[in-house]
Amino acid sequence: MTDGAPQPNIDNLALPEVGAWTEDKHRLVSLCAALFSKGMKKKWGKRVYVELYAGAGYSRIRGTQRIILGSPLRARDEKVAEILAQIPQGTRESTVLTLCFAGPFDIGLKFATIKALSDRFVDFLVLLAVYSDANRAYKRYVMEDALKVDEFLGSPTWRGRWRIAEANGVLFPKFLAEEFASSMETLRYLPTPIHRMKRVRSDDKNLPLYYIALFSRHKLAHDFWDDALKYGTDQTGFNWE
Repeated sequence: MTDGAPQPNIDNLALPEVGAWTEDKHRLVSLCAALFSKGMKKKWGKRVYVELYAGAGYSRIRGTQRIILGSPLRARDEKVAEILAQIPQGTRESTVLTLCFAGPFDIGLKFATIKALSDRFVDFLVLLAVYSDANRAYKRYVMEDALKVDEFLGSPTWRGRWRIAEANGVLFPKFLAEEFASSMETLRYLPTPIHRMKRVRSDDKNLPLYYIALFSRHKLAHDFWDDALKYGTDQTGFNWE
């Protein structure tokens, strides 16, 4: 089954196997992008979609013959200057709003990249791999000479806050997700509490994998996100008129 997409073997490119939960992720991101595009059509002169990480154009659900559409763009390796060069400069007469999806498989996303892009009018959808990566590599990441979490949060002082949180029974993935949200607030993004993030679980063992979170400076974007969370797991249609 190909969801109406062209057969992938026509391009002879790699067809990686993914968990069934990946389809829910793609559906949620696609719905959010559609809401963003249609909902902001009359408020902004131009709307731009940027994806910092991308996989193959197609993927096969593990253990099945089901083929699904993957990410629409090639990975850009966080080349911020090149990305910004492709985003039109907004003016009072021609405003530009960008939706950026960052969906890495680990916590390799650097907050400095987000900060650089945030100089423009950019909303972010971020996959926070705080279970599938950070929790599994906990012992390595909390070492004093490990920099990955520092770069992910944009803060070298998080270990002190983690010791306090750990003593209060807070789990490491929850701590990292909330710390990332706090870092976004320093860039003037609205608060995104943990209960407004989408936690995605594996299908086989029902284990948590990651959060998908929206960060915006506009309340309307959070309203769209609420709609995406509500309808993102089914085929509900929207009347855009």
